[in-house]
Formats: sequence, C-alpha cells, structure tokens
Amino acid sequence: ANGCPKCIEPYNVSSYEHKLSEWFEDLGFIKDDDFIVNTRSVISPNELDFYFPSKKVAIEFNGDYWHSDIKKNRKYHQQKCIDCRTKNINLIMIYEHDWKNKKEIIEKRLRSILGVSTRIYARKTTCKKITYSESKHFCEKYHIQGMNMSSYNYGLFYNNEIVAVMTFGKSRFTDHEFELMRYCSNGIVIGGASKLLKSFIRDTNCSSIVSYADFDWSNGNLYEKLGFEEDKITHPSYVWVKGNILKSRYQTQMKDENIIMRNGGFLKIYKSIFVPLFEREVKNIVNNKA
Repeated sequence: ANGCPKCIEPYNVSSYEHKLSEWFEDLGFIKDDDFIVNTRSVISPNELDFYFPSKKVAIEFNGDYWHSDIKKNRKYHQQKCIDCRTKNINLIMIYEHDWKNKKEIIEKRLRSILGVSTRIYARKTTCKKITYSESKHFCEKYHIQGMNMSSYNYGLFYNNEIVAVMTFGKSRFTDHEFELMRYCSNGIVIGGASKLLKSFIRDTNCSSIVSYADFDWSNGNLYEKLGFEEDKITHPSYVWVKGNILKSRYQTQMKDENIIMRNGGFLKIYKSIFVPLFEREVKNIVNNKA
C-alpha cells in the first residue's frame, strides 16, 4: 500500500529535501551561508536536514516510512526537539503526509518562522469577537491542525480583514478554568497573540488558562512571552498513515489495534506531540488584567 520502501522512499525523501532547499533559495536565503544542509555539528551525533544559524531555526523533513516505528523509536522525534530546545533552537518537523496534504499551510508557516512574511504591528489592528464559522475558516487556512471546537473566538482586523485568530474553550483535561486552543496568523503580526489574549482575559475575568505547545512547530517561546509557566512535557503520541490518509490514536483505539492497522497497510508514526495541542503543557494563573 505504501510502495517498496527500499526503492521508493530514499528517492522521495531526498527529492523533497532538494526541493525544499531550492525553495529556501527562492526566498532569498543562500545555501552554506544562510542555511546549512545535513549537518551533524549542532546536536551531534544526530543530523539536522536544514539549519539556519542566525535565526536559530532547524527544519527536518520526515519521510513516512523512514520515520515510522519500523525505523524510529517512539521518542526519537520528541527527543530531537528537546535536544534542539536546550540550545534555544526551534526545530520544525515536517512529515511527508502533512506536506502532501497541507503544503500551502506549511509554506506559510515557514515564511513566518523564517521572517520573510508580511509584517503587521498589532497596535495597528482592531481586536473583535468573531463567529465560530469565521474562526474555523481562518484556522483551516492557516493552522496546521485546522480547527477544533471552541466557545470563544477572537480576531485581529487590519484593513477590514482578519490577520490573526485566537480561540478558547473550557479546559478539557485539567482543572484550569479555560484552555487556549488555537492561535494562528496570516503573516507576522507583531504583538498579535498578546493583544488577543488580553482581550479574552478582560472579557471573561478568568482566573487560569492552560495551553499546549506542539513541539513539531514550537519550542514554547511564544507561551513564555505571554507569561505562561511551563508545567511538564508529556509522552509522545502517534498517528497512523497510509498514503494521504491520516488517523489519530483516538480514531483507531481498539482491540488488536496494531495488528489491524498494519494489516491494513498503515504506518505508525510517533510525533513530537502527545495528541494535537497536547505535547507541552503550559499554565498561567492570570490575575493581571492589564
């Protein structure tokens, strides 16, 4: 169902990496000056596919077969992110199935992370409550995980268009009052997350908020800037992949799950995240309504 790994996968992975390298150069970055490829000097002995030293950003392209549990242990991806984090490096994990299904979103995220997107200052925007429908449309266009159910939805408007969205709901897994569920933007909105969070706090007069960072895309720095305190790092979780089909652990939990899914041609991939938005727990008791 996934082709012959010995014949197909090595070519696919190197081909994707080559195209990514060309794309970085199209953005104006110079290979060997602005970014280094296939280096083992940063988190030796492990290799990083791409490293941008001046930006402290590393990027990995993970082919589905070679990064499934057939080839990698369950903590491989998470540990690599943690190793980079100890050096204040934000490691971005791009998985083959996500690249096939969400290439446009990934490219937009990479542009922002590498600092080559349009820049807008939050002070020039207007913060408003928006409908769930508006929030869903924006998140599905700009957030790698799409949308989830949220009760409170806020948007930043610039020239009458939404440029950033933050969503909230009751905490699903902890005793905190609320959970910050999604934040995403179109381009770089400087101070955008802070402005959205403060608006929510003023409106709800809440006492505590919890959120979860996805190590595949974030080292948690944004949460620290927002005043959150890191609580713990959870165990990594997995997804099942078959071509362009992706199933979460919650969609496949059953008796003899491994046997059934493998017989169906699926690959099991342990990501850095525990479940979407549940990799790294961050909490903040927010009493300051300023």
